[in-house]
Amino acid sequence: MFRKQVPLYAVLLFLSFMGVLHDNINLCKVCLILWGAIQGTAYMVTPPKHELSVYNSFGMYQLILVKSGLRNIFITMFPFIVLMLVLIHDIEAILFCLVLFYSTLLYQWNMGMARFSFETQTVMGIYWLLFPLPLFLVSIINSVVLILYLALNMGLTLSVKKKFKHIWN
Repeated sequence: MFRKQVPLYAVLLFLSFMGVLHDNINLCKVCLILWGAIQGTAYMVTPPKHELSVYNSFGMYQLILVKSGLRNIFITMFPFIVLMLVLIHDIEAILFCLVLFYSTLLYQWNMGMARFSFETQTVMGIYWLLFPLPLFLVSIINSVVLILYLALNMGLTLSVKKKFKHIWN
């Protein structure tokens, strides 16, 4: 996913750097939020269902999904966070980064599960516009929504596990 988005990543990083130079933390925050939203679009492709059979169990798929999500989030968001924390060192900026990190992880987990729930790309796009993207954006502003997001992810996970349990039995 990152290789496809390098030009956009470079533009957002440049804009974030410009925000630091002009003492505008809001520009850094917007760039960070946009990059978080872009990361979830890597899971928009609906793969063939037999792709799940590569994993030894559903738990293994979950573990690899979360580990790769954490790695991608940490590595690609780290420069944005460093630029933002260079500008301002208060607790509000640190809490924003933590909430954004957790929201992005839930967002990627949701998209990783949803891609096995829907049959077509169109339905996946409609789902993305109605649930994960708005919940991602609202959960950054109001961290209580993270609980609702976690509940949606758990429900989606149980649905996918039930739908494909025949693969691992």
